[in-house]
Amino acid sequence: MSHHKAAGLPLTLPKDTPRGLSAILLLMVAAGAAMFAFELTRDPARAWRAYFVAVMFFYGISIAGVVWSAVTRLSNGRFAAPVVRIMEGLGAFQPAGYLLFLAFLFLGARHVYPWIHEEYKPAPHWLNLESVQLRQGLVMLAVTLFNLAFMRLALRPDMAVLQSKVPGKLRGLYRGWARGFGGSDVEVERNRLTLMRLSPMVVIFYAISMTLLSVDLVMSMEPEWVSTLFPGIGFIGTFLGAICVTAVITSVVRFKWKLEETITPRTMHSVGLLVFAFCTFWMSMHWAEYLTIWYAKLPEETGWMQARLGAESPWLPVSIASVVCVWLVPFVSMMTKAAKSNPKSLSFFACLMLTGLWLERLVFIAPAPEASPEHVTLGFVEVLVAGGVLGLFSLCYLWFVSVFPPLPAVDPYGPGSDTH
Repeated sequence: MSHHKAAGLPLTLPKDTPRGLSAILLLMVAAGAAMFAFELTRDPARAWRAYFVAVMFFYGISIAGVVWSAVTRLSNGRFAAPVVRIMEGLGAFQPAGYLLFLAFLFLGARHVYPWIHEEYKPAPHWLNLESVQLRQGLVMLAVTLFNLAFMRLALRPDMAVLQSKVPGKLRGLYRGWARGFGGSDVEVERNRLTLMRLSPMVVIFYAISMTLLSVDLVMSMEPEWVSTLFPGIGFIGTFLGAICVTAVITSVVRFKWKLEETITPRTMHSVGLLVFAFCTFWMSMHWAEYLTIWYAKLPEETGWMQARLGAESPWLPVSIASVVCVWLVPFVSMMTKAAKSNPKSLSFFACLMLTGLWLERLVFIAPAPEASPEHVTLGFVEVLVAGGVLGLFSLCYLWFVSVFPPLPAVDPYGPGSDTH
């Protein structure tokens, strides 16, 4: 039996990148970079905060896409066979995201964090610029390299099968990656089991990195504020963002590449269920934090919440808009099977959630005492900078599908997968 039949999916080759779309994305990148450079001359702190929100948002989604691939392998989520490569493709942004992240650490951090300049430091041995740069730089490098190695291992069986079928410009790459891998059933099964063993490490590294990032680079904007639940909120928000992006891309490629018979309504419904479930989980995490802070009434905790949800806070409408976009509208509207299965409705709600999640990241950072607690900084700067990073993120994904097959040629979940 051939490998592509064993996968239960049609054999697909890399897709050419539309030139018009690439040009639009390059313009988005240029516009974002120009706005960032312009704002640096006026208000460096605001420019770097907008930059950090955008990079944190898309870099986290890129990492979480690979984590979703690992989770489906651990849970034997066979429904994900048609979309697993889409999940892994989100990881193509990781090298660029890491470089952008380093730029913030070494060039922008001193414009944002109060503990860099103030004599008072609540944790002087932990919270200083050199230790944060070293810790975050090494941790995120390790996560990025490990995820890229996981992606390479996941792609290797497909590249062995397709090395004689891809265009000539890609054959050298495919043969190099497939060297020493004959594609036999024994080798394929060994590769699958290796990925299964590595999957828990992908998830654990993600949890550790998101926790450290939340503590070092988000909570530290208000050094006296502490929350044991806050890293979990960041974890779930990024996780939800990755499955929302997967839903949007799946809907687009299903229509663009005529994959209706492969990416069936059942597959779309499964993805929609995940979107619905995790938006509810996201809300429950926020409610748990709010309820705990409200009940305890500790001054060092209520101040953080008051700056974002207080009746007189200018950030209250933005905070409410985030909840409406991420949870209220999707929760009310996605209860039916039709709403979860229809690509158009699912894409709409996923885009709405992504907008809300970006607003959530902005609300985490911008109202800090050293930032903009007394007025809302949400305008062309934040939107264009985020659009620029979105353009780069999209270009990286288009590069991925132009080099690697958009559907797995070899079953990623073992014999007997039900991909429909």
